[in-house]
Amino acid sequence: MSDDFVPLAHDAVSADGSDPGPAPVQFSLKTLLSLTAAVSVAFAAMGRLSVVWAVALAWFLLLVAGHVAANAMQTRAVDHATPRRRRDATDAGSATIDMQQACAPTTRLGSQARLGTGLTLVVGLGAIVGCVLGTSLIFVHTRGELGLSAFVLAAISSAGIGAFLSFLAGSCAKVTSKAFREATTSADPQR
Repeated sequence: MSDDFVPLAHDAVSADGSDPGPAPVQFSLKTLLSLTAAVSVAFAAMGRLSVVWAVALAWFLLLVAGHVAANAMQTRAVDHATPRRRRDATDAGSATIDMQQACAPTTRLGSQARLGTGLTLVVGLGAIVGCVLGTSLIFVHTRGELGLSAFVLAAISSAGIGAFLSFLAGSCAKVTSKAFREATTSADPQR
């Protein structure tokens, strides 16, 4: 009888048959105090840095925290789904099941895609706007005392920055709209 599955409170199915999901996240006091100490050290370091470096450090720490949190949520979701899906697969007569495909199937966003003409035009337009705007600002800031080589360098650098920023904005908008369309049109990832 030791092989029997003993359902925990968070593994139970509600009265209407829906899955309540994994149990809420719980932290120990040691984890909470460690996190508080780490945040205190980060704030102390940001207090000693200039504003630009403090913002860069805060941004980096937020990115790391976001990735760690997303990885933890994914691991908890797979761990929660694994016993139930394994039971369902065994009940259906299938002895083997690909847990990665069962828990998190690959969507169309997981494949490679071309940039497309629209994004290429956005990047080109961003390079032109960046070149004109950046060179104008540099020219006004230096009060017109730029030599030809400095003017050309300012134009090329500003165009590169404009192209980069427009690529980031355009690709983010493209992926977001594609993900939204995929989420609202069909639950079938292969469609």
